[in-house]
Amino acid sequence: MYLLQIILSSLTLLHVDALYTCIKFVKTPFFTKDEFIDCFSNAQFFYNYIDVVKGSDIEFLPILEKSRELNFPQIIKYRALPDIPFIPSFMLSKINIHQKWLRETDTFVGEVRTKFFTFDLILSTTQKNGEIMMNMEGKMKEKISLLPDHTLDILIEQFGGIFTKIMNDTKSKN
Repeated sequence: MYLLQIILSSLTLLHVDALYTCIKFVKTPFFTKDEFIDCFSNAQFFYNYIDVVKGSDIEFLPILEKSRELNFPQIIKYRALPDIPFIPSFMLSKINIHQKWLRETDTFVGEVRTKFFTFDLILSTTQKNGEIMMNMEGKMKEKISLLPDHTLDILIEQFGGIFTKIMNDTKSKN
């Protein structure tokens, strides 16, 4: 176990010249894009997210109360056991995760940094057949050489799954 951690920590991040990009969609429970904007502007979503990923040592910059709206740029730092495809979880320990979120009109842009990778996650909406869909566009910026590019696809799918879980949990409480 420790040998893999030594190997992983000795690998340097590679700057990805040709950005690997992936786009995923997930159905939302929203009826308008304004509801989507309200969801991602509300601190409660991010507190729920931290709960789902079992984050610890949480720091919000600026400080963020659960009942408040985010102040952009909003930085969220925490430690969590990563769910990185192709690396068994028993071989990993908690790592620092740093998210920086910006709002650009109706779009949210997050930069996610860990010691394994850095990627941008761009969240927006589109309407299909009367339903509001969340567009998730990921752009890999840096990664350790051990991880294949399509790891980003799985990470974006994981985010979509966490979003869906939070929305379902919120619905069942109401």
